[in-house]
Amino acid sequence: MEGLKSFIVLLLLLFVAFASQAVLMCAGSDGGQTVRVYGRVINYDTNEPIHGAKICVVNQGVWIRRVGEVIWLENCGENLVVMAETDSSGLFEMYADRASLLYNPSRREMIFFAYYDDNATSMFDYVPSYKLIYDDGSSEYYLEFSLLPGASINLTGNPFFSPSELIFSCEIMDENNIVKNISIVTRFIAWKSDMRESRVMFVPANLGLKIKVGILIFSGRYDTYEEVFNFTIPSDGSYLHFKQGKQVTLDLKEHRLLTEAYIVIPRLIDNVKLLADKIGVLSTYERSRIRDAEGLLSRARNLLSKGDYTNSQADLYEAELILKDVENSLLSIFQNSAASIYLLTPFIGISSSSLGALLFRDKRRIFVSIIIYAILVLTLYYAYPGYMIAQEPTYNPLTGTPLEHLLTPIFLAASFLLGFILINAPYMRGERSDRRTLSLRSAIVSSFSLAAENLKRRKFRTFLVMSTIAISVLAFINLTSFIFEEGFVVEKVRGITPSEGIFICQQPVSNIYPYGPLDSEIITWLNRHEDVCLSAPLLKSLPQVAFSPMPIGELSALKKEIKEEVMKRYNVFGVLGVKPSLEINITRLDQIIDAGNFISDLDLDGILISDEASGELGVGIKDKVMFCGRNFTVVGIFNSVRLKEMKDLNGRSILPQNVRVLITEGGPSYISEYVPPENVVIVLDETASKLPLNIAVVRTVSRTLNSEQMLPLARVLTLTFSRVEAFVSLEGEITHLYVGHRLAAYGFTEISILLVLTSLNVGVTLLNSVYERRREIMILSTVGLNPTQIAAIFLCEALIMAFIAGSLGYLFGLVNYHILFSSNIAPVVKYKAEASWCMLALLLSTASSMIGSLIPSLKASLKMTPSLLRRFALPSGGIVGSDTWVIEVPLKIVNYWDLGEFFLFIERKMRDYSGPSHFEEKVEKVRLEGDVRQPESLRLKFSYKYGFDYVNTENALFATGDPRSGYTIRLSSRTPLSIYWGKENVWQTASFIRRLALEYTEKEKIESGSST
Repeated sequence: MEGLKSFIVLLLLLFVAFASQAVLMCAGSDGGQTVRVYGRVINYDTNEPIHGAKICVVNQGVWIRRVGEVIWLENCGENLVVMAETDSSGLFEMYADRASLLYNPSRREMIFFAYYDDNATSMFDYVPSYKLIYDDGSSEYYLEFSLLPGASINLTGNPFFSPSELIFSCEIMDENNIVKNISIVTRFIAWKSDMRESRVMFVPANLGLKIKVGILIFSGRYDTYEEVFNFTIPSDGSYLHFKQGKQVTLDLKEHRLLTEAYIVIPRLIDNVKLLADKIGVLSTYERSRIRDAEGLLSRARNLLSKGDYTNSQADLYEAELILKDVENSLLSIFQNSAASIYLLTPFIGISSSSLGALLFRDKRRIFVSIIIYAILVLTLYYAYPGYMIAQEPTYNPLTGTPLEHLLTPIFLAASFLLGFILINAPYMRGERSDRRTLSLRSAIVSSFSLAAENLKRRKFRTFLVMSTIAISVLAFINLTSFIFEEGFVVEKVRGITPSEGIFICQQPVSNIYPYGPLDSEIITWLNRHEDVCLSAPLLKSLPQVAFSPMPIGELSALKKEIKEEVMKRYNVFGVLGVKPSLEINITRLDQIIDAGNFISDLDLDGILISDEASGELGVGIKDKVMFCGRNFTVVGIFNSVRLKEMKDLNGRSILPQNVRVLITEGGPSYISEYVPPENVVIVLDETASKLPLNIAVVRTVSRTLNSEQMLPLARVLTLTFSRVEAFVSLEGEITHLYVGHRLAAYGFTEISILLVLTSLNVGVTLLNSVYERRREIMILSTVGLNPTQIAAIFLCEALIMAFIAGSLGYLFGLVNYHILFSSNIAPVVKYKAEASWCMLALLLSTASSMIGSLIPSLKASLKMTPSLLRRFALPSGGIVGSDTWVIEVPLKIVNYWDLGEFFLFIERKMRDYSGPSHFEEKVEKVRLEGDVRQPESLRLKFSYKYGFDYVNTENALFATGDPRSGYTIRLSSRTPLSIYWGKENVWQTASFIRRLALEYTEKEKIESGSST
C-alpha cells in the first residue's frame, strides 16, 4: 500500500514538472519565460579570469547593422543595465525574464555587455565587450567574454564644418586590426540636434590607434547611413597610445578644422589652380577669386593657432564656397570652349571670305580669303583654349574612330568651305524672271550684291567704319563683366530701420513660405556668445497656404453681469509674441498704442488689440476678452495704421504674412501677403508659445557690446548655421548677408555710350554716302526699285560691315586678353568663353550699325520722291459695303495745267500696254472720260490683266483736291472675278500704276533739267 502511495506521489510530481515545463514553454512565446544566462569573463591578453566584471543587458541606444555590427547611438554605458557580476573565477550566472532581455522583439535579438571598472581609476579599465544573440527559444545561454585592457577618450566639440552636415560617426582603428576580430563597439553615431558637451569613447590600451571621424547622410535604402567625408586623428599617419584606465580629451572641432585648413582646402586650391593654368591668361577673374580664398585660408590658420575656432571655421567655409564655385565656373569654361569652336570657326570662315570678296573681284579673292582665314584661325587657336580642349577624349566627337586625331584639320577645312560657298555661291542661277515684282531671293541677293559693290568702291571709308565697330565690340568683350556666382554674399539693401542691430532669420525650406521658424540652437548659441549683450526673439503665427486664408482664432467680449457669457466675436488672422522690454528698445513697437499701455514682461494674461477690434467688440482698457479658449485682459489698444507702417530691422513690415494660392494656366502661383493689421493681436512671447496655434520664433535681433562686432558676428552666423541670413542695420544702412547666388554686372553703362557713338558714326557716314549717291539712287528708282528696296541696300551695307567687324572684334577681344595680361594691366573680368557671348557681340554690333543706318536708309528711300506719299500702302480693307479699293498714288501734282498732261501721259502709256507685244501684262478698255479743259473732271478707266487672267481688275484713275493745296491722284480698283485674291490683284494693279507714275516723275525731272 505504501508502495502504491509512493508511486502515485511520483506520478504527481512528474505531472507537475511536465505541466510547469509546458507552462514555461508556452510562456516563452509571450516573453514571460525565465532564461538562465551564464558564462565567464577573461582578460584578452593573459586569459586570466576577471573578478568583479559586470554583465549588462542593452535595451536601447544601439544600432545593429545587417552585418551584425553593433554601433552606439548615444554615449557608451548610459543604457547598460547591470544583471550579474563575476566571481573570483570569472564566472557569472543570472536568471531573467525573456522579454527583459530582448533588444528587438521582432528580430528576437539580445545584446549582452561585459565590462570592468576599477574604482581606483577614473574610467573603465577594460573595453566593454558585447555578445549579439538571436533568441531561438532556449532556456539558457552560455556566454564567454574576452576583455581588452582599455582606456577612454573624452570627445568634445563637434566635427561639423558646413551648415548642411548633421550626422557624424567615430570609429576606432588599430595598427594590428585586433579590434576587428573581437566583439567590442568600435563606432558610435551622433546627431547635430543631440549634440553634447562631450562624448565618451572606450578604446583599447597599449595599442597604436587612430580615430576615424566620418560625416554621414541617411541614404534611406536599407535604413543605412552613407559616408560623404572622413578624416583621421592624428592626420599625420602616426598612432595614438593610451595607458590602461586613463582618459584623454580630444577636440573634434579642432581636428576637423585643422584637416580643412591644412589638407582639404589646400588640395582644392591646387586643383583649381591647375584648371586655371590650363585655361591660361583668360582666367584672370577666377585667379582673383582664388587669391581671395588663399587670403581667407591664411587668416583661418592664424585664428586656429590662437584657438579661435568660430571665426576660423567661417573663413574656411567661405574659402571652400569660393573655390567650389570657381571650380564649377572653370569646368563650365572647358565645356563651353569645346562647344563654342563649332560656332566660332564657321563665323571666321564667313568673315574671311567676306573680306576677300570685298577686297578683290577676280580670282585673287580666293587666295586672299585663305590667307585671312589662316591668320584668324591661328590667332584664335592661340587665344582660345577650345581647340586644345576639343581634342581631349571627353569632348572629341570622333573619339574611337580612325579620324580621332584629325578633328581639327577636318573641321577647319569644312568651316572655310562653308564660308566660301555661302559668300560666293551663284544664288541667281535657276531663277525665273518675273516682271510683276522681284522675288524675295532676288531682292535679298541684289541688295547684298549692290551693297558689297558700294563698299568695295569706298574701301577706305568702309575700313574706318568697320574699325569703329570692331573697337566697340573689343571694348565690350574686355571691359564688361557679367557674373553669376554662388557663395557668401554681402550686399546693401534699401530700407529704413527703427534702430541698430542684427536681424537674424532662416530661409524657409520651401520657397512657397515667406518665412519659417528659427532653429532653437541659433538662439542658444547667441545667448551663450560672449559678445552678445541683447537678443530679442519675435514670435509670429506661421503663414497659411490657402486659396482664401481663414482666421486662426476669434476674440470674444466677455460681460461679467451675464456670467461670462460670450456676446460678440472678432476674427484674428495673425499673432505677434514679443518680449516687451526688448522689443520697445529695438522696433519701438510701443509707439502704436492709442489707449492704455504697452504690454509688460509680467503681463502673462495681457493682450493688445486694434482700434477696430475694440470698437467691434465694445471693450476697452482692463476689459476681459477670450482668445483661443483663454481669458485675457486688454492692456492697450493700438492704431492699426501705425502697426502697418512699423518696420523691423530688415526694413520690412513686422506684420505676419499668409500665402494666397492662385490657379493659373502654368499651374498654381503663390502670392505672399501681409495680414491686415486690424486683425492682429499682440501678447507676451511666453504666452504666445503656449497658445494652441501654429506659432514659432521667426527672428531674433541681437546687439553686440560695440558696433564694430555686428558685421563679423552676422558673418559667422551666416556661415555656421544652415539657411541663416542676417540683416545688419548700422549707421543708417542695411547690409544683407546670406549664402546663395549673386548676379553682378558692370561696365555695361559705359559700353552702351560707346555703342551709341558707334551708331552715330555709322549714321553720319552712311548719310554722307546718301548725298554723294543721289544720281545712283535716282537711277535705281527709275529702273523700278521701290523705296523699301533702295533702303534695303543701305541697310545691307551696314549689316555686312557689322557682321565682319563684330566677328573680328570678338576675336581681337580674346587676343587682347593676352596683350593686356602680358602688360600687367589686364582687367579683372569674367572671361567670355561661351559662344553666346560671340552671338551677343554680333547682335550688339549689328544693332548699333542698323540703328545708325536707319535714318540714312530712310533718307535714301525718299531722296528722289516728291513727297511722303511715295510710300503708299494698301488700306486694311475695301470700301464699306463694296469690293472696291481706293488707293492714293504716291504722286502729288501742284499745277492746274500739269493735271491734264498727267492723264494724257498715263493714257498714252496704257495704250502702249494694249498692243499685241504685251501678252503677259496687258491693259484693255482704256478710255478717258471728262473735259480736258477741266482736268478735275477727268477720269481714266481701264482694265488690267496680268498672267493669263491670274490678275484681272477694273479700275479708274481720278484726281482730288484743288489748285491751292495741290491734287492727289487716287486709284479705284475692284476684282470682278475673284474675291479671294482681291487684295493681291489690287496690289499688283497699284504697282503697275506706281511704275507709270515714276516714269512721269522722271520725265518731269529730265525735261526740267534740259530746260535749265
